[in-house]
Amino acid sequence: MIFNKQKIFDYLEGKLSTLETKQIEAWYSNPTNEELFYTWLDEWERSRLIYTPDEERLSDKRQFIISGRDRSDRDRSGRGRSDHSGSPEGPQTGVDLPVKRMRFFRTYILGTAAVLVCLMAVGFFLTYENILTQEYETRAGETRTLRLADGSRVTLNAGTILKVPRFGFGRNTREVTLQGEALFSVVSTEDRKRFIVKTSNAADVIVLGTEFSVFSRSDSTHVKLNHGKVLLRYRNEDSRLSELDMRPGDQVALSASGKVTVEEAKTEIAVQEWAIQEFRFEKTSLKEIVRMLNDSYGMEVRLQNDEMGTLSMTGTYEVYRGKELLEIAAEVLGLGIHYDRDKYILVSKTD
Repeated sequence: MIFNKQKIFDYLEGKLSTLETKQIEAWYSNPTNEELFYTWLDEWERSRLIYTPDEERLSDKRQFIISGRDRSDRDRSGRGRSDHSGSPEGPQTGVDLPVKRMRFFRTYILGTAAVLVCLMAVGFFLTYENILTQEYETRAGETRTLRLADGSRVTLNAGTILKVPRFGFGRNTREVTLQGEALFSVVSTEDRKRFIVKTSNAADVIVLGTEFSVFSRSDSTHVKLNHGKVLLRYRNEDSRLSELDMRPGDQVALSASGKVTVEEAKTEIAVQEWAIQEFRFEKTSLKEIVRMLNDSYGMEVRLQNDEMGTLSMTGTYEVYRGKELLEIAAEVLGLGIHYDRDKYILVSKTD
């Protein structure tokens, strides 16, 4: 038998033989044919004339839809179609289809609803912000150092989340979002683009070429400025927008209510212990150390010649800045450092 739309319409109108009816029902029971069948069923029902049935028969059909069978079990006994074959109400509709068909139709609707709910859930998590933002997180007892797209360096303390733009910084600003504690070493850009650290309690740390640390939780924010300049923008206790210029050595505490406390250190603030990295070298070549400085610290270090790269170091060293490690390597290996703008060149002291 050819299963086309007209054949299905004939089936719905009761024009087929018993054998053809069974073949149709076997065909649409196949999951691969169900969607096409119900598409044609919908089209057939929409093409029927609108009529007003008597209330008794309408009640039977409603009961059939709700329970999957009519009150008299007419379909089960095979009398469902002939009982009203001569009634003036018009052609039968999909409510007189077999019980199995109606149960599937209900399942189909529920399945479609479940798919829509899943899609909405996925859309909730894959928001516009999540697509454009890269998130870095450290667990308890873990620290991590990152180099950002502009060359700035960030060391995350344990239990910290840092969000940065996934596809690089924008044209006007460099913005990151911090929840936890981090030590920033921010580089200046040729266009003097501002670097902004947005915190969990709506305080913004705005900087240009500087080194500072930020501790931010929902109840407070602490900022320590080691070098450079920082502008702290926040909501004060009157909920008005306020700004505070920080000088090197300043330590600022901002409460959730907007209260600010400023402490001025008499000496340079020491780098936090958790941000200090330990390097252990065992006959490590200078070429490998230079590669690490370039990759991990965003520095541009070069050797005067290739032979210098075969020199090696052994020992354990604790440093924070890449420049400190560079100076240690130069002292241990008896080399000099030539500064050329943002470049560092290791040279022989005899030159």
